[in-house]
Parts: sequence; C-alpha cells; structure tokens
Amino acid sequence: MKKYIILTTIGIVGIVLAWIIIFGLRSGSRRLSASGNGAIVIDKNVSRENTLTDEAVESPASAAEETTVPAENSEESKELLEKLASVEGMSPGPDTGYIFVGDSRFVNMNSVCGISKTDNLFMVAKVGEGYSWFNETALQQIKRIISSSLFDKWKLIICLGINDLGNCEKYVKKYESLKDEYDIVLVSVNPVEHYGNLSNEGIDKFNSALKTLSLPYIDTFNLLLSTGYSTADGLHYKEDTTKKIYNGILSGLEDIYPGTLTNTSKGFLSDASLNKKNSIQNDIIAQNKYVKKEQDPEPVMDEDLLNAFLKTLDESGQDTVSATESLETATGTESTEVATEETQATGEESSETENPEENNPDQEEEQRNEEEQHEDELREEEERRAEEEKRAEEERQEEERRREEEERRREEEERAAEEQEE
Repeated sequence: MKKYIILTTIGIVGIVLAWIIIFGLRSGSRRLSASGNGAIVIDKNVSRENTLTDEAVESPASAAEETTVPAENSEESKELLEKLASVEGMSPGPDTGYIFVGDSRFVNMNSVCGISKTDNLFMVAKVGEGYSWFNETALQQIKRIISSSLFDKWKLIICLGINDLGNCEKYVKKYESLKDEYDIVLVSVNPVEHYGNLSNEGIDKFNSALKTLSLPYIDTFNLLLSTGYSTADGLHYKEDTTKKIYNGILSGLEDIYPGTLTNTSKGFLSDASLNKKNSIQNDIIAQNKYVKKEQDPEPVMDEDLLNAFLKTLDESGQDTVSATESLETATGTESTEVATEETQATGEESSETENPEENNPDQEEEQRNEEEQHEDELREEEERRAEEEKRAEEERQEEERRREEEERRREEEERAAEEQEE
C-alpha cells in the first residue's frame, strides 16, 4: 500500500513539473528585452532556430492562428505611439514620386491604407516574392513608372526579404549597386510570431546586414517589438498593425527628409497626368496579381484563411484589376484580358518554403541555370573529346604514311645498292 502511494505521488509531481516546464518555455518565447543602446531585441535566452539561411513561404506552415505580441509598458513605446499618431492621415509631399516595393505585406498595406490611391504614390508588390522577382520584374516596372516623367524626383521605399532571408547577401550587393541610380530608402523586414522556421533573431540579423549599407533605413522592426503587433497567421499583419507600419514609414520619411509630409493626398497631378498614373499603376497591379501555377505544391495555408485573405484584397480593389477605362486606354484589350484571367485565379500565396533551396523561384531558376550549364559543359567535353580523337586519328594516319614512305625509300635504296653491286 505504501509503495502504491509513493508511486502515485511521484507520478503527480512529475506531471506538475512537466506542466511548469512547458508553460515556462512558451512564456519565454515571447520575452523581449532592451539592448544597451535602447534598441529592442529578442531575449537571447529564447532557443529558436536561426533562420538567416532559411527562406519562408508567405503562407502558414501550420494552422492559421491569430496572435498578438503585447506592447512594452515604457516611456519609449508611449512616445513612439504618440509620434505615429501625429502622422496619421498624412502623405509624402507632391514634389516627389514614391514607389513602394515589397511582397504580400505591402500588397496588404496597399489594400488597408490605399497607398496607390495617393497621386504621387505607386505600389510595386507581389505575394510570395523576393530577390528574383525584384531583380527580374520589379526593377523593370520601376523603370516604367519613372520613365512616365510624372515627377522630376523619385524615391524607392523597399521592404523585401521575409520570403528569402537566405538571399541576404544578394540583396545587400544589389542595393549597393543601385544606390547611385536610385534614391533608395530601406524598410526593415518586420517580425513574425510562431511562424514555421522563421525567427525574429534571423530577421534581426538580416536587418543588421541592411544597416551596413550607406542608405536611409526605417526601423519598423523594433517599432513593432516595442509597441506590440498582431498577426492573422503569424506572418501577415492585422489591419491595426498594418496601419502602424505604414505610419512608421511616414514618420521615418519625415525624420530622414524633414518637411516631407503633407495633409493632402490628392491634387498633385492634372487630370491627364492622373489618368496616366492610374493606367500605369493598374497595369502593374495586373502583372503582379498572384496566380497559382500548376507546378505549385498543394497549399499549406489554411484554406479558409487563404480565401479570406484573397477576398479582402479583391474587395479592396487594390490587387484585383477590373476592366476600367483607364486600363483599357493604357494597355488595350490584351492587358484587360490578363487582368480578368488573373482576377479569377485563386490559390495559395507562394510556392516557396522555409527551406531556402526548395521551391523558391530564385533557386529554381538557379538550378535550371546550373543544369543548363552542366549540359553545356558535357557537350563541350564531348566535342573536345571528339576533336582530340579526330586529331589523334589524323596523327596516326600521318605517322603510318611516314613509315610507309620510309619503308619505300629503304627498299629503293636497297634495290639501287644491289643493282650497283651487280
């Protein structure tokens, strides 16, 4: 009887201890601490995988779950919130065109904040994309906008990297090569909450690399860590957080370029210029509309969340292009057909995965290039081998001709010598 009681007691104590440990780990993953210079960083005691070399797909790897990271109760966070409130409803001034470049987080921001509805603001963004799309497609769209000559000065507001943190070095080199051609303002990649293999430590390291560039930098990452944020799925932000990030960008622009903001978002352009602007913007939105490809893997995003996300974009009109007169005028029937086809398409956000080398468009292209290069090398090797064999055969035949000639010469000399003796 005593033995039974002892075993029962040990079992209960073990269960209680296990519960305490699990609860402690879950609580610890959310702890934030301030660094010595006042920047907010993730608690270094939290054990989460460093994902600087990982890439993430912009759809949840697990079931969708709304999460909220609470704000710090500090004077600094209160001051930041007051600063954001002071720029609410303002826009960058009319003397410059601004091009926002990003992924689905910017797509969502455009839907929530109506960025591209402001006369001098453009949006170049696509769900699930990263470095490859930026380098091959976005830059061409940016050049098209700038060539419109709607404004004499332009600034690029770039926020990319959440889908391909592993391409950090490529981003840094690309931005460095573009800084003499464009006026670039970098926006930090912003935090996640319990999303696959992504960690805020990995994102922070990516942002640290961006800070090494001699480019203006807006730190909305630490803004969110300090003032709190909420997500719909661990990656994509809810409306209140999306507005906070946009206001953080506006506040950052005002800090970098004092006097930038104005209370007016319309009237910067004439009617003709505005029609031209809207035509270009609508066409670019149509080009960047996400369409699920046949080779994409089965969606890993919760289907209800995906449909709700796409429905929100459709209803906003920011990522779904109807056959408007301005679009028809600018692009003709062909572009309208593209817009219609893409508007009807639904599907999972990105076929990229947390693995930086798996199902990522950039990696797929690189793999194709490597395969083509390997095939070219094989063909060149075969051609070299065939050429060498041909040369070897010619040399062999030439050697045989020389031997035969020598033999004939010796035979003639021997006959001549015999005739002379006779």
